[in-house]
Amino acid sequence: MRANVVKGFYRDLKPATELLKKKIGEEELVGATVGFLYYPYWLINFEVKASMALGVSKTYEGVYLMVDGITGFVGYTSIPDLVTEELDEERVLSLKVLEDVGLCEAKEYVKKTFQRLKRLTMLKDMEINVIDKMVIYKQFWLVQLPRKKERKVWLLLDSVSGSAHFVVPSEIGMEVNSAR
Repeated sequence: MRANVVKGFYRDLKPATELLKKKIGEEELVGATVGFLYYPYWLINFEVKASMALGVSKTYEGVYLMVDGITGFVGYTSIPDLVTEELDEERVLSLKVLEDVGLCEAKEYVKKTFQRLKRLTMLKDMEINVIDKMVIYKQFWLVQLPRKKERKVWLLLDSVSGSAHFVVPSEIGMEVNSAR
């Protein structure tokens, strides 16, 4: 399947392994099982028109939000650096959040947070328009550490930010053997 993927410094195994060695130690990685997956997100670009008291109006273009394609969690983002490539469908987690739900959640998030984010005082009205939307994917490395096998806890490494978290794969919508 062809898809838009967020570029990241840790998308190749070598830099990812070097980072993991720094984060958890080289000895922890001995005998580890390493695989990767692609996680879906909605990337939505909004234009926000804010009208304040006293007739002051301002238009904000390029208000980007990402909606987690499995959980629906929403957050602001900068424009990600994307590349279009062919993905192995067995490594792609299924998109669970439908387009209309993702758009609705993102708009609600903007309504609740934008005024505080931009420090808009005396806001009378806010018009939120969708400029563009697309599904994008982020690559994550899944590392099963030898000492954690019995607990089925894996280390999840974000190929873009380099952040690492311990997870139970069923919590992110996949079976353990799916990461390969």
